[in-house]
Amino acid sequence: MYVFRIRTKFSFLLLLVLVSGCWVSGADERFLRGEEARRLVRGNYEAWISSGSVREENGALVFWASEPEPVIQVLARDNSFSSYTGRIGNLIPGTQLIYPDGSTTTAGIDRQANIYLPSGGGIINTRIPGGENGWKFAVISDIHNNQKVFEKFAEDVNGREISFVISLGDFTVFDGSPEIANVIQWSSELRAPFYTTIGNHESYGRNWEMVIDHFGASSYSFSLAGNRFIILDSANYGLGRETRDWLLDLLGAVTEKNIMVFTHVSPVEDIDNRALAFKDQKEGQELISLMTQAGVDYLFAGHAHSYRHFKFGGVEIYVSGGGGGTTEKINGAGYHYLLVDLGECVTVRKISLE
Repeated sequence: MYVFRIRTKFSFLLLLVLVSGCWVSGADERFLRGEEARRLVRGNYEAWISSGSVREENGALVFWASEPEPVIQVLARDNSFSSYTGRIGNLIPGTQLIYPDGSTTTAGIDRQANIYLPSGGGIINTRIPGGENGWKFAVISDIHNNQKVFEKFAEDVNGREISFVISLGDFTVFDGSPEIANVIQWSSELRAPFYTTIGNHESYGRNWEMVIDHFGASSYSFSLAGNRFIILDSANYGLGRETRDWLLDLLGAVTEKNIMVFTHVSPVEDIDNRALAFKDQKEGQELISLMTQAGVDYLFAGHAHSYRHFKFGGVEIYVSGGGGGTTEKINGAGYHYLLVDLGECVTVRKISLE
């Protein structure tokens, strides 16, 4: 597996964060854990990835990307290392890793790339293959440990020119870690990177730790070909304080032509008397108003095991939860995913997995 060989013993300390003498909310704790997941500090080195995770496993340093063009940094804090060698995973095949001296390595069809850095470490930038137009990606939600549907999804996605997959959460039914491990394994069968947030089913207990420790933060953002992608953790049917503050700062600085938000629970619903949006209706409506003012064009949500497309404020909203859980009969959506094409005009298609 994609590793950096190191000589230090793995140790992990989970810091319990208190605010005003009280435990922070689950959403805030997940946000802070996501920030920790992308950075690793040891006595003789520091490792960091712009979006994703970095960790030690059996004496090796493992990087996982959760954006198309991550930046990696490894810096020595003493003279323990003569060089750094390893691998990084979850890259778009053909992605180039660019070293400080201008040399490069390239990710293969296995989505992995070798890494080498001389003594002292340094910064590695990445560059995705292809031009500025024609990018396609898939959106899937509510897999719910359904291997049969995911295998159909993988077969369909692998047969198309898709650059990456965005999951909106709910890997599990109620079995927690074993089912999360299943989806991690199944996602390795994809030929495209797999980015995700978490759903309410991962928020039960501490199952979310496994998702964040592997994939990275449940709220993060990246830019691709003039498009801004914002992934939000709404597993508690709303946003935590840390996520809201981060989102406000981000929306105030976005300059891309298209802004897309991805989250498990839609802030608002288009059908009355359904408890499938934010618990606090005022929070949901205010969030959509904020997104409208900031120029957000599209919002993709799951949670409801159906398919709907509606507009609220200035935001086009797609609710798509057909990735494996029992589907609703309200509109005959069935098992499906969304295929999004970032051509001259953004197009969204519902692809059946029946």
